[in-house]
Amino acid sequence: MLALPKREKVNPWSLYEPRNASKTRRSRWVDYLLSSKQSVAIEALQSVAELKLDLDSDYLDFYDPPMDLIGKQKLLKEVQGVRPHKAVDFLLLDAAAIAHAHFFSTRDPVGTDGNVPANGILGFYITAQRLIARFKPSRIIVAFDGRKLARAEIYQGYQSRWRRFNPELRRQVGLIAPLSLKLGWHVCVSDRHETIDLAASARRQCLLDESSMIFVTQDKRAVMLLDKNVGVSMRSHVIWDLVTHLDVMEEFGVLPSKVADVIALSGEGNVPGIFRLGRKTAANLVNEYGSAERLYENLKSLPERLREKLETQKAAFELGRTLTRLDDSAPIDLAKISLEHRGFDREGVEPFCTMHKLGNLLKRIDADFPLELFPEL
Repeated sequence: MLALPKREKVNPWSLYEPRNASKTRRSRWVDYLLSSKQSVAIEALQSVAELKLDLDSDYLDFYDPPMDLIGKQKLLKEVQGVRPHKAVDFLLLDAAAIAHAHFFSTRDPVGTDGNVPANGILGFYITAQRLIARFKPSRIIVAFDGRKLARAEIYQGYQSRWRRFNPELRRQVGLIAPLSLKLGWHVCVSDRHETIDLAASARRQCLLDESSMIFVTQDKRAVMLLDKNVGVSMRSHVIWDLVTHLDVMEEFGVLPSKVADVIALSGEGNVPGIFRLGRKTAANLVNEYGSAERLYENLKSLPERLREKLETQKAAFELGRTLTRLDDSAPIDLAKISLEHRGFDREGVEPFCTMHKLGNLLKRIDADFPLELFPEL
């Protein structure tokens, strides 16, 4: 009788996963834990960098496992390397962008005292305080998007961030404006403009009177505002870092002045762009011809397939060009803001937080502004 070979038991998961897939998943999970722990370390090291503590400080020993000297130097260099050389005149905060970033990345457990979730507004306040300690601005401006945007009238598919927010995030963003006024900050909003338009108008005024400004946002179009006295800060992992020209080159492949052409060609967010034209291809074309306008003037030198795509979808490019054009005439008056002085309303903050059940936020404000600083209360 013919002896049949024994059939080996086959793991069904081996049909879909490569060999040692479980080890690969386990190693990726360990890498994720280490990266998240390092992110927490970098976030905590912001205070270390601001206080200019040395490498032997006890504040660096919380890292588990303990970091060696090289690891401490690397983390401190990453944090301290982006500090400004001098204080700025204006700090413009995109309230919706900051609250949105913290709303989905942090948790705010509800306590037994009946407090409601406030991770978005709490993250906005903590980020604002860190940026104030870092840039030392003379005036803090909190900006919001309008509800009836002019771009939405041009293109029906252009939706404001407010419509994309869920009800809980809308509630928290709506509380930032009255809270900012009680903290002594300035609030600016225009019904038909976005925050980036207000930043463009503020940039124009800063260039006229040679004042400095930092714009904090998550809108990638903001890199077009980079100038000698105007900086842009975006969130990188857990740190709100200053954007450099090298960062723009890595992200878009062009200089900040050419980013509008790349977005108009390839699309970004609410901007449709040309169908199936990637950002890398658009950046190469803009760098080769100098601008999108010159590109359309020299369509005959392009390959036939690419030329037909650009010719048939020129209307999409024109629409994208219109949507990416920033309105630097948005109603924001930096001269008036610089003359106005707003103080911290200690008496109004506590009733405001109590009424809206923001106990965690009130604890943070009490830690930053203790009653000992207000003997008259």
